[in-house]
Amino acid sequence: MSEGGTTTMRKALFLCFLMLASSSLLMVDNAESASGRSGIDVYISDYSFDYVNSADVNTYKMFSSNYPISGFDKPETLFITDGVLGADLRISFTISNDGTSDSSGFAANVVILHDEYIKFELLNTTVQVSNVPAQGTSTVSFDWMPNYAGNHSLVINLANTNDDNYANNERTRHLTIAWHYDNCDDLSQWSAGTGWQANSDATISMNSACHVGNGESSTYGDGWSTSLDTPVWDLSDIATNPTRVIGYGFFYTGSILSGDSISLQARKNDGSWEELGSMTGTVDASFQDGSTNWQTFSNTVGSQTTPVIPMQPRHFHTSSQLRFHFSSDSSGSAIGYWIDDIVLIYDQKAKVEEFDWDIATVGSAAAQREEWSDQTIVIQNNGNLSDKFIPSVSGLPDEWEVIYTHESGSNIDALNGVRVAPGESKDLHVKIRPGPNASLGVESYVLDIRSMEQSSVFDSRNVSITVLADFIPSIQPQISIPVCAAGNSCEFFVTVENIGDSSDTFDLEVSPFDVKTGWSLGLAWDQSTSIVVAPGTPELVKMMVSVPEGEAPDVSSSVNFQATSRTDPERSDSIQISAAAAMVSAAEFSLEDENIPTNGWEVEPGESIVIRFSLWNNASRQDTFSFSLDVQGGRTWSVDVQDYPNLPINSGSSATYIATITAPSTAQAGDPGPVLTPQANSIRSNMNASTFQFSELRVSTLHDLLLRASDMPPYITPGIGTGFNIEIENDGNGPVDAILSLPDLPQTWHWWSVVDGVNITGPIRLSPSYEQMDIAYVELFILAPADEIAGESLEFSIFVEPWEGEDIDLTNNEIIHEVITSQVRQPILYPPEKSEYRMNTDGAITIYFNVLNLGNTRESEMKVRVDHTSTPAAADITILLERGSKSSASGQWLTSSVLAGQQVEYMLTIIADSDLTLNTKLNVKITVVGGLDEFSQPLMLEHEFSILADVRRDVTANLLAPTDGESLKWGEEHTFTVELESHSSIPEIITLNFTGTRTLICNGNPINSGSYSLTLQPPPSHTSTFDKVICKATQGDSGMRGEIQITVSVENNEITSWTISSDWQQKQVATNGLLGGVGETEYIAGGAGILLLVVITLLVLARKGSKEEEYEDEEDYQGEEDNYSAKVLAPIEQNYQTYPTAGVVETIPSGPPITQIMPVVQEPVVQEPKQWSREELLASGWTNEQIVASYPHLAISSTSSLTNAFDSLGGNSAPQEQEQADGPALPAVNCVITGQELTSNDQWAQCTSCGAWAEATAKVGCDNCPRCRAAW
Repeated sequence: MSEGGTTTMRKALFLCFLMLASSSLLMVDNAESASGRSGIDVYISDYSFDYVNSADVNTYKMFSSNYPISGFDKPETLFITDGVLGADLRISFTISNDGTSDSSGFAANVVILHDEYIKFELLNTTVQVSNVPAQGTSTVSFDWMPNYAGNHSLVINLANTNDDNYANNERTRHLTIAWHYDNCDDLSQWSAGTGWQANSDATISMNSACHVGNGESSTYGDGWSTSLDTPVWDLSDIATNPTRVIGYGFFYTGSILSGDSISLQARKNDGSWEELGSMTGTVDASFQDGSTNWQTFSNTVGSQTTPVIPMQPRHFHTSSQLRFHFSSDSSGSAIGYWIDDIVLIYDQKAKVEEFDWDIATVGSAAAQREEWSDQTIVIQNNGNLSDKFIPSVSGLPDEWEVIYTHESGSNIDALNGVRVAPGESKDLHVKIRPGPNASLGVESYVLDIRSMEQSSVFDSRNVSITVLADFIPSIQPQISIPVCAAGNSCEFFVTVENIGDSSDTFDLEVSPFDVKTGWSLGLAWDQSTSIVVAPGTPELVKMMVSVPEGEAPDVSSSVNFQATSRTDPERSDSIQISAAAAMVSAAEFSLEDENIPTNGWEVEPGESIVIRFSLWNNASRQDTFSFSLDVQGGRTWSVDVQDYPNLPINSGSSATYIATITAPSTAQAGDPGPVLTPQANSIRSNMNASTFQFSELRVSTLHDLLLRASDMPPYITPGIGTGFNIEIENDGNGPVDAILSLPDLPQTWHWWSVVDGVNITGPIRLSPSYEQMDIAYVELFILAPADEIAGESLEFSIFVEPWEGEDIDLTNNEIIHEVITSQVRQPILYPPEKSEYRMNTDGAITIYFNVLNLGNTRESEMKVRVDHTSTPAAADITILLERGSKSSASGQWLTSSVLAGQQVEYMLTIIADSDLTLNTKLNVKITVVGGLDEFSQPLMLEHEFSILADVRRDVTANLLAPTDGESLKWGEEHTFTVELESHSSIPEIITLNFTGTRTLICNGNPINSGSYSLTLQPPPSHTSTFDKVICKATQGDSGMRGEIQITVSVENNEITSWTISSDWQQKQVATNGLLGGVGETEYIAGGAGILLLVVITLLVLARKGSKEEEYEDEEDYQGEEDNYSAKVLAPIEQNYQTYPTAGVVETIPSGPPITQIMPVVQEPVVQEPKQWSREELLASGWTNEQIVASYPHLAISSTSSLTNAFDSLGGNSAPQEQEQADGPALPAVNCVITGQELTSNDQWAQCTSCGAWAEATAKVGCDNCPRCRAAW
């Protein structure tokens, strides 16, 4: 097409690479025509290839070697293929004649060869050439349909017999046949991803191309990643190890921006994709100018430059595919690529039907045992290509031998085979050697000829060989020379065997060799000169020797003895027979001390020991001996004795015979060796030497312990014994005690071992292997400290060794293992000490418990919660859980952090918000959540205990003071009453403390210590207990004005206090002399009478006043209207204490109670209405001074003084004392434990801390004083 033409679109090919030459044509220089004979010189000057079918032309021409191509401007040498598999190809060649004469007609022989095989003809034909004019040309054509893809060779030979120059009559050219040629006109069998399509905007052939993009008027998208895959092809018929380039090629055009590319990939036989190359850049960015530039590849493979993209044999298999993978970035886009005319080339291997082998002829074969036969077998190659065959034989006995040789006699290599050209034959020589035990007659076998290229192609033939019989006499050599004493004739025997195949008659012949004068040596007179010998049945031939008188010892004579087969006279055997004159021998064996090993006769299993036997010649002359060793027992022992020749030993000398004894490798300690008996026979006299039995060999003990790891965890949990499973095996030859050790373990770590569930602290006993207790399965526990840091790596070794002795192989006695300490998160709850606590119904109780982080890492969220229930339900209480500054209520979590190894204390406070029902029971549950268990789940610890509210403390006090604020006359008394009421559930000890300057008498008892105590017993039926304290205050020596402070306490807890006034008027002084105090109208004469009158009057008044005051007190109490309500100053706090009612009797101490002075409040003297008597106090050890000081009213009466006074006044007798009806009383005291009043019949016991009294039997069951809580 002209460059300026507008009607037809010009297709120009843009070449980025060098112009390609698929293969250089083999050019043969034209030889100059000979100046002689015919003047003809023809040769092939050119080739051309065209498709016969026009449809094939349109489909395949663009990348084929046909040239020129109309409308497509490409170089002549730019092509991939000459033809396509299955498409008719017309091959034309031009013949030139450089001669001076026309050639006339002749034949041209055409052969097409497969390049991957030797002489594999794809075509062999003859084309007739009519005439080639002198200095002219002639073109000849023929059609051929390729049946194999790949690289071939076209060889044309011009068979012109009149040619003057035969050197140029043959020409060869490469011939390439494509397996597949695709025009991208049908993608229905392809796998096309996004953007891939068949497009006609730019094409080379068939008006279609494979395009990625959106056509010439648009662009591809950003971020594309899309593939176009060919159909799946079965390309597994590729030739083995192809020698020429294989692969595919194509044309492409269009534009791809930098950063975008098409990856060319092939699928490997493992299913993965392998990149072969890539494409990017611009070939033609626009087709609007009416022309299109196309581009292909230029690759160098070996010495070839080709547009083919090389592939490897791994890409050719049953699921082969090609892939075009396009990827774009987001930096921009272009029109994309068009791909057309995809050509795939590879060398197909020869089909099975191309091969054909045949075993043509088989010759006969025969041989005797252990002789070689020679059998000629003709092998024919009837296939279409040169091939190698591999011969093999089957069916022969194992002991038979087979070899294969060429005609020349050289051996055939069974691995490389024998090459035979197609249509030719080869002689194979099969040589067989029957075994020594082969049966006579015909033996059949199978001869197999198999193709080396196609193993499924073979031919086999049943072949036979004849084993021939043999007749062979054999004379056994003399073991020793027979001897005979001088002057005697002696017989001896020679053994003759038939080692042939059947019975035979052997002729016997004796001829002299060296017979001394006077000697006779030959067949015995009664021995026949012929014997019949059957195979396997030896016959004895009797011989006779006669020695003359006086012959010297050891002088011998010899003859030749021969046996000949009658059936086969060529078979015979002969030996020399000798006899000698005898001597008198004297010899004995011994075991010399220097030949005894230093370690004795012990040998290790599998080891050897040498025993040296000395044979002494005690005869008067030299003697010659044969040696043998008799072995008994020790069947598994090896006894090795060299083959000693007959040894001459001089008189008085010795020879040493050495035996090497090897113990079995499996021998056990103490196993006995064999019993050895050395034996010697004199050759000169045929006499035996004296001998002995040697049986001292024993197997020594070998220790060989083996340590194996069975299960070795990589982690170890601190605080928990981690088990490591190991095996100890005794590979020694006897029992052993095995000792385990862990030398590298830190001192703070501990370990122990368990075998069969039992802790083992000493050696582990193992038996030898034959007793089947030679393996111990040991579970080795290692305990790391609980506070060991997590993630620490420790490499330690486990070592085993025998308790006694040494191990022969320490290489397998140790296991080195590395462990990493695991993270341990393990809380431990140390609950409250008691399972049940007690508290007041309106009080509070504080209980402590602890939580320990036993792990080796910080527990950042240790949760603690307290829950409770009550019986009866809904008790009004408050529960507070505290740790440091953090706290939580009942049912709420208290979350805090606990360091590794840290133990923290929690304080639990239970407060009764109102007075609880007596015996209310609280069930409290402590829950701790933290750490992780073996399933990585949080651990939960729980502990339950109870609190019983069985103590109620409720005491009230009220003051009645009718004279409070009044100023009494002198001699009158201030009175007040303290009313006490108890709702408590336990005995309450009430103490009234008085301060002021007044003298007090409460409930008839003087208050000398400033306090008064009493006990209120628990009220029956939960009501109340009531009591009162009635007190009188006298002025005494104090002034007229004063105050009395009254404090009421329950066990040192003040509940209320009052202050009352105690005023008196001015005292009126008597002015009428001595009798002024008793009345002005009474007179008694004399001083004594007046004194006596005063004393009597005072006593009567005192007695009367005492009675009246009691009545007055009752009347005052009953008529009192002014009540003073007690104010509760503080709650009563007390820890609960059990009060027992019985116990062991304790003797009360002698002497009075010791009043103890407390730092703040004087200890009270416990009083009750009943009074002590002076006699009881004296009986208890009180002195008169102590009684007077504490109880003034019990002072000794001054009756005797008054009597004396009356006597001095002249009275006749002293007045009789009037005893009170009730008599003096003991102080009224209640038991501080039971609350019952103590009597003189009780045994009393006093608290040395607070002075409280208790009944002795009740005190035994009570460890602490209920008042002060001190120990008794």
